[in-house]
Amino acid sequence: MKTLLQIFGFLTALFPGLNTYAAPAKPRPDSVDVFMRRTMAAQHIPGAAVAVIKNGKVLKLGTYGLASLTWKQPVTPQTPFQMASATKPLTGTLLAVLVQEGKLKLDERIGTYLDSIPAAWQSITVRELAAHQSGIKLVPLATTRNNGHALRTAAALPMAYEPGTKDFYVSTDYAVLQAIISRVTGLSFEKALRQKVLLPLKMRNTAFNHSQDNDVMRSASILPGAAEVYSWSKPDQRYLISDMRFPDWYYAAGGLYSSIEDLANWTIALDKNTLLKPENTSLLWTANRLRNQTPTHFGLGWITEEYQGHHLVGHSGGPALADVVRFMDKDKEPLTIIVLTNTRGGFPPFLAKAVAHYFVPGLPQDRAENYK
Repeated sequence: MKTLLQIFGFLTALFPGLNTYAAPAKPRPDSVDVFMRRTMAAQHIPGAAVAVIKNGKVLKLGTYGLASLTWKQPVTPQTPFQMASATKPLTGTLLAVLVQEGKLKLDERIGTYLDSIPAAWQSITVRELAAHQSGIKLVPLATTRNNGHALRTAAALPMAYEPGTKDFYVSTDYAVLQAIISRVTGLSFEKALRQKVLLPLKMRNTAFNHSQDNDVMRSASILPGAAEVYSWSKPDQRYLISDMRFPDWYYAAGGLYSSIEDLANWTIALDKNTLLKPENTSLLWTANRLRNQTPTHFGLGWITEEYQGHHLVGHSGGPALADVVRFMDKDKEPLTIIVLTNTRGGFPPFLAKAVAHYFVPGLPQDRAENYK
């Protein structure tokens, strides 16, 4: 017997194909996988996806858990997740494309592009809208019928402050931007985004779901494989379907579904300047200044901040449905971390920073218990 085993070992060493019954080794979970699974268990997150991209190269792309508890459907790289307000960086990308095409000037007053705006809006620039410096007040989602109605409602309200003197996060700014984008392109915002950003980058699993309410009925388009949105009921200790409705007049501000694969492709395009020229890419995360030259934290759909000695730009949505963080330290290659989940609220939307610990030396080691 020993001789036969020795002969077989010798033959398989010479001819590896003879060992056809050997089971392939399973890939070992890395630190990010361990962290994500631990955090998902602690925070009642059914499904999630992670991408880490450094200077155009994907370092990590992971998917975890279930996109649908109803159908036991696993998360894949192509699963569309609701991004909510993390739509804004994509809107910023579209704005930069329109600047590159010569259809839009960021420092032009919005009256150049819109008719019949109130006197209080006349001095507002496109850049100030994108950077939340307009002073326009928030309008309600539930009772607003369309984009025109949103603008009329906002125009009838008193200004929150003089344009350009403060910055305050209000999504109505992006409803006004949406009207401007439609005017300069001759397209709906959705079609403009698709033609000028999504199609060129082959983002095939990125779309809006056209959710709308009609009395007791809610309807929406079918997005194949899309993740359901959940919340966790602590009193009942169970999941609830927690769908979010974003009307079409609000699309520039929120409501886009996208997959981790598509968002990785978008990030690579920004890193390699394949969609935008470098000078137009830099517009996205250049923080605007107030009119008195005080610096702010808002670029074109991106929020800037200093974190543990690093310069970051990013955006979250949900809260906690989508988190995009981009490390942009001087003289270093950009590093982008994207985390998508299908659970709203219950924990801070800082998972991307926690994942960054495994790629950026010196960052604090955030653990699942920090998210209680």
